[in-house]
Amino acid sequence: MIDIFRKNRGFFPFWLARVISLVGDGVQALAILWLSYNFYKSSLIVGIVMISVSLPGILISPFAGNLADRAKRPHIMVAADLARFVCVGVLAFLSYEQALTLTSLIILSVVISLASAYFNPSAMAFLPQVVRREDVTRANALTQISSNVSMILGPLVGMSLIVAIGVSTAFAINSVSFLFSALLIGRIKAQFKAPPLEEKRGGIWGTLINGFRLLKRYPIASKMLDKAAVINFFYASIPIIIPIFAGGIYQSGAKGIGIMMGVFGAGMFVSSLLLSVSRLAFCSVKIKLTVALTVMGAVFVAFGMVHTLAVTLGALFVIGFTLNFTNIHLISLYQKVLPNEVLGRIMAFMTAISLSLQPLSYGLTGAFADMIGVTWVLTVSGIIIMISALRIYFIKELEVADDGQIQPV
Repeated sequence: MIDIFRKNRGFFPFWLARVISLVGDGVQALAILWLSYNFYKSSLIVGIVMISVSLPGILISPFAGNLADRAKRPHIMVAADLARFVCVGVLAFLSYEQALTLTSLIILSVVISLASAYFNPSAMAFLPQVVRREDVTRANALTQISSNVSMILGPLVGMSLIVAIGVSTAFAINSVSFLFSALLIGRIKAQFKAPPLEEKRGGIWGTLINGFRLLKRYPIASKMLDKAAVINFFYASIPIIIPIFAGGIYQSGAKGIGIMMGVFGAGMFVSSLLLSVSRLAFCSVKIKLTVALTVMGAVFVAFGMVHTLAVTLGALFVIGFTLNFTNIHLISLYQKVLPNEVLGRIMAFMTAISLSLQPLSYGLTGAFADMIGVTWVLTVSGIIIMISALRIYFIKELEVADDGQIQPV
């Protein structure tokens, strides 16, 4: 595993930057969930806050991806990290002064979401520039390992900080993590290839139209859009459900949220570790995605039907494992088969469209969980995820796409 750093020198600062900032993200995620649910005791309020965290980034993603293909990606990533450093620092200060309100939390979350929307497509498109093509899947798996470790450590550290010191410290740690990430990414040098001149023109509508036309040229991306959107819609119930189980069903408060998020992150970590040492080349990407998502859907149903701590923790572990397993294979596939000069735009549009229903899911999950309970929410979510997995099985491009670069149609 270590040889990937030796063979791809630019990958180490990229990876380390992600480790540092993602641990801070885990701390902040717990802090925001705890503040939202603890202050208002309402799943709907948690849903509203989660919408503010996700929706602005989704709306701006197409334009962020357009920029990622036209400017130096490390510069975009550094600017986004510095913006998040300032905003999260303000959250820490307001929390310390006991002046943090729901309005200020939402406004600052919106700005952080916008900065993240510029960072993420640049990071995904930048990784193939700092590692060799044959190392892309391993590099993604190793990057995800750091993300998964942060999902385990972040909530646990955040839980400890909130209990021992307070929410303001959790925000302060995340703020500093973004600064360190910016400093590390600023040291990476990579070649930048500008896109064809004919694709540079167009305002807002031109950007959107060109983005959709670009997606249609690559069926392996366009045919996954609606399936990914549906899966993300129903998967999005998890961040809303966790505080309900911890604060309502198990009466465990911040400690319960931290443990559940940590177990979810542990599942993601195990799948990343597995893929970092093995390509699992005995079957196609299509089979891997179909099986993983079918298992995820079945576990959602079990999660909703049986409310015991063992089943809850086991379900969260498996959901984390299958979700991360799916993401790593899909992202690695696109990074290997799509041209790098259009990768930022395609990944951004894929992200924006596939996540477009997620904010609606936050609001509806919060509302329906209050009205009819979590059992029906999780059961319906699981059934529809399994149906989407079956639809993915019939995408023929996924059968052969891992063999080489796909030509546009």
